[in-house]
Amino acid sequence: MKTNDGKRANSFKGVFLCCFAAVPFLYAILFLFFSFLFLPFAEAASEKQLRHVCEAYSVVGKKDVHFSSEEKKLICGDASYESWKKIPVNQAKFHIKTFLQQRGYFFPTFQESENKIIIFPGKKTFIKKINVEDDAPPFLNIKKLRKAKNTPLTPQKLNYIQDWVVRELKNNGYACPKVSGAAYAESGVVNLSLTPGKFFKSVKIEDQFKVFNKPVLRRFDAFGLDKPYQENLFQLTKRRTEDSGILEATYFVSQCEAPHKTDEITVEQKLILGRPRLFRFGVGANTEEYALAKIS
Repeated sequence: MKTNDGKRANSFKGVFLCCFAAVPFLYAILFLFFSFLFLPFAEAASEKQLRHVCEAYSVVGKKDVHFSSEEKKLICGDASYESWKKIPVNQAKFHIKTFLQQRGYFFPTFQESENKIIIFPGKKTFIKKINVEDDAPPFLNIKKLRKAKNTPLTPQKLNYIQDWVVRELKNNGYACPKVSGAAYAESGVVNLSLTPGKFFKSVKIEDQFKVFNKPVLRRFDAFGLDKPYQENLFQLTKRRTEDSGILEATYFVSQCEAPHKTDEITVEQKLILGRPRLFRFGVGANTEEYALAKIS
């Protein structure tokens, strides 16, 4: 009995080992089966992600990457002009990189396949942090730029940030600031370097027609001569004056290049007078037509 039980146990053990050894083989068979089963669907999905730009170029994925008709001319060429029918590959790649940077893609790659170039835009860069130098005026609150954070890093967005800083400085007494920015695509960090310049406590106005003291023009002023320089008040004065119809146009130019020995900034007001808006009457007479009149 013991002999039969031992044989029976050994047989069960052998069967178990055979089955256990066959499991990886079965998994491999199932994997191949389902791979061939779903291969057409995978190829269809891949073709769906590959979007056609022109005959020689396609872009993979990224639904927000759409080149305009003018951009396509710089990538694919323009058949209507002989010299622009074919764009060299290196030049086309340069244009593609420039266009992708305008959309926040700084790390594109290219793959050549069957005389076609496939564009991989890569990962989009977002603004993670904005740094300003420590010597910035205390009123400059960079937290007001929170809407710029977590947005795509583009040249247009960098210009927006720099213009915002310049505007804040000019609206708070700094008529001649200098601001430059540097962005790092790898980290999404924007560093701003600024030179606020001198703080101006008062303003002196000059104009080419010497009419500054005439009340008819000065009644539109939103600024004060004995108050700190504020760019937004000069813009308001410009709108008021132009809306009145007295002048065709006007604008203000700060004399930043001139040396400033005092806390007063000279601002020149440019005037465009436009055509006269007066009626002219002329009355006369002669022996042939009697009374004559003319209005202009």
